[in-house]
Amino acid sequence: MAYIILKAICDRCGKDLILQAKQVGSECEIAGCSYDFGGSSGGDGGKAPTFSKITVSDKFSGCPSCGTKAVYQCHSCDTLVCHDGKATTSCLNCGATGYLPADNAGVVYCSSAERPVDGRKILLLLDVSKSMVGEPMENAKNAMLQTFVGCISKTNKLMVATFGESVQVEVPLTTDRKKAEQGIRRMAAKSMPSYSPFKQLQENQMFAEFMKDDLPRFVVILTDGLWCGVKSSNRANQLKAQGVKVMTLAFGTDADKVFLQDISSQEPITAISSSQGMKGAFATALKAITQ
Repeated sequence: MAYIILKAICDRCGKDLILQAKQVGSECEIAGCSYDFGGSSGGDGGKAPTFSKITVSDKFSGCPSCGTKAVYQCHSCDTLVCHDGKATTSCLNCGATGYLPADNAGVVYCSSAERPVDGRKILLLLDVSKSMVGEPMENAKNAMLQTFVGCISKTNKLMVATFGESVQVEVPLTTDRKKAEQGIRRMAAKSMPSYSPFKQLQENQMFAEFMKDDLPRFVVILTDGLWCGVKSSNRANQLKAQGVKVMTLAFGTDADKVFLQDISSQEPITAISSSQGMKGAFATALKAITQ
């Protein structure tokens, strides 16, 4: 079976990537990648895609075996596969068949791109009150899948929680990308008010696991800050005093940025409800975490 060394470019950082292309009949699969990758977007007919489109730069000349620049990641075995862009495809490595993303969304991370170094804990905390119902929630979920899920590794752990009237842990602290993706996809916003999440969060046993050891910890909060009841930065300040870096993504034109600044370790990041706006906000937060 013919093997070809394929040079590509990481679209996020411009670093050279070395891929190994293996010809299979008239098609080819690309394996042996020197980078991690993640992210997916809505599938055909609302069904979850089995494959993620990989975004490559203009410098990528295409597969030397078949010439295509359409490269997809199989969610079952993580193989990179060349494809002609049809609605469905089958993985040449494991045989998994499923839907491709509805658009060209996808993120490539090389080992030195915008992903945390080993040994960090990240908590994504989402306000799921009525302002997030519908498209904003779907855009936020896709943005998380296209950014933070890709940073998970054996030592980089991700936790996801939501809050409205109460705090709900959607994804316990994990190094499993598939579990994180499944938990994020299940999340839904509700027509209800939101209250400060900090007290309930700090009393949650799963959060106690997040606070163990001395690894760098980050809490990223997507909210408008328009919470019911007493709003106080005291508990957020307690977290910061314990070494946790709190970051806020200010959602909506009415976001209380003054309050969000009070609970943040840095200037709030503006999060627009559009797909690109949400993705940009989460990508900015991820970049800040890597610095």
